[in-house]
Amino acid sequence: MNPSPSGKQSYPGREDYFGSVHPHILFLTRWYPHQYDPMPGLFVRNHALIAAGFAVTSVVYVHGVVKSLNRTVIEQTNDEGILTWRVYYPVPSLRLPLLGQVWKGFLFLRANCQGIQHAIRKSGKPDLIHVHILTRLAAIALVLHWKYRIPYVITEHWSRYLPSVDTFKGWARKWLTRLVVKRAAAVTTPTVNLQNAMKGFRLENDHYLLLPNLVDTERFIPAPAGHIKDSQPVQFVHVSCFEDRSKNISGLLRVIVALSGKRQDFRCRLVGVGEDFEALSVMAEEMGIKDHFVIFSGLLEGDSLVDAISTADFMVITSHYENLPVVIGEAFSCGIPVLSTDVGGISEIISEHTGRLVKARDDKALLEGIEHMLDHFHEYEQKAIRDFAIQHFGKQAVTDTLKSIYMNALQIP
Repeated sequence: MNPSPSGKQSYPGREDYFGSVHPHILFLTRWYPHQYDPMPGLFVRNHALIAAGFAVTSVVYVHGVVKSLNRTVIEQTNDEGILTWRVYYPVPSLRLPLLGQVWKGFLFLRANCQGIQHAIRKSGKPDLIHVHILTRLAAIALVLHWKYRIPYVITEHWSRYLPSVDTFKGWARKWLTRLVVKRAAAVTTPTVNLQNAMKGFRLENDHYLLLPNLVDTERFIPAPAGHIKDSQPVQFVHVSCFEDRSKNISGLLRVIVALSGKRQDFRCRLVGVGEDFEALSVMAEEMGIKDHFVIFSGLLEGDSLVDAISTADFMVITSHYENLPVVIGEAFSCGIPVLSTDVGGISEIISEHTGRLVKARDDKALLEGIEHMLDHFHEYEQKAIRDFAIQHFGKQAVTDTLKSIYMNALQIP
């Protein structure tokens, strides 16, 4: 690394978007892959990977651990150019609700400050802060903005503002969120639907922008031609975090029971792990469909995940509520259509050319939708679906958008 004229570190091989000086972008994120669970916030990591292509990029993520940890542990890694500090800190179980929440809030703040100090010691004071997921982390960014004039941008992913979720409550939270949103240099979301929901709570900013989630279109590619023999049953895949309250996997199991009574020419592969994995596995076994019509694959990553998606004939999303699942873009990148419940911003990318929408919380509609896809999945044009993914979620599209957001926030002409 060679120091630039301003004292910042210049990284050979980076795309030279900002001249000879590479700004320091600090990510503060509520969700991120960690040692207890590698799945949360993968979309945040993907944005950080994009930023690391043209800027010095640091990520600070803190994770409270109840009982099993007796001291703060700070883990530093260099993840494909992302300088990452994961701060694991002990969280006591306090019985007094108000006191417990105040104390946990203090510990969360202190852990973030520790991580930020490490990032500054390594790479210098950040030129820009990118906050993922409101509200507390944006409050930290606001303080740094007031104290050091560091601009910050916000990317929100949380579906709590949607009417179907309605968990954005409390006058103090709303007041603070309105303040940090208003002061941000920009606020981005993956969908217009989420933007409108936020604006409905008077979260006002002059620069609301769309920032798509990145899909690795060079890895998620169509399966080789002829991978499925005509004699095999049609295969569809569901990928999620196995949290049934939102993902409605139990509803999918009910529909599969009904479907198996009408036809047997299909298999459903369920990919992922989560809090309801065991209960759903038991439910499927009691229904008599496990290992017959439903296959539980567990957590799949890397090439195994690509294979599970690309070799399916279509994907099924059954959520009660969503923002915009990354797995839809991954399915599109593999050239396969998606059947989904019409929730969140999903209707912004699923059309008659890329899949089919059905009414949420309606088993009959889901059953009819799956039956339609079983009979018509082969009519979708694989290349057109993949081209759509590259255009909307590919590296170049996300890089151009993120670069523009940062340049405007840093006031670079």
